[in-house]
Amino acid sequence: MAHEIVHHERRDDVLGYCGVGWLDTRLERQVHAVAARRLITVAELADAALWSDNAGEIAEQLVVDARTLYVRLLDLSAGEYREIGKRTRGRARRPLAELRRFAARSLPGFQQA
Repeated sequence: MAHEIVHHERRDDVLGYCGVGWLDTRLERQVHAVAARRLITVAELADAALWSDNAGEIAEQLVVDARTLYVRLLDLSAGEYREIGKRTRGRARRPLAELRRFAARSLPGFQQA
């Protein structure tokens, strides 16, 4: 639902796609990143990383699908990445870098923002 709301806000529902495959794919990635950012805060992600080391369980705790979690992990800014490190202080069940590598393997076409 959040993904479709972002499309509506950007007026993609009116303007539509351009028909150029790579550009449409890029637009979809941007929309999914915005939706993931809205659904998963840094504080929630840090708390979830303390609770579990399983990406599926983390996604479930955050009430999102695994793809949304992976997109959010790949879209973390350097500042957000540091903030999660501060919040978890090495107590995370699995290092955030490892979760990000897993996300990158799971979404091979997704480019970080």
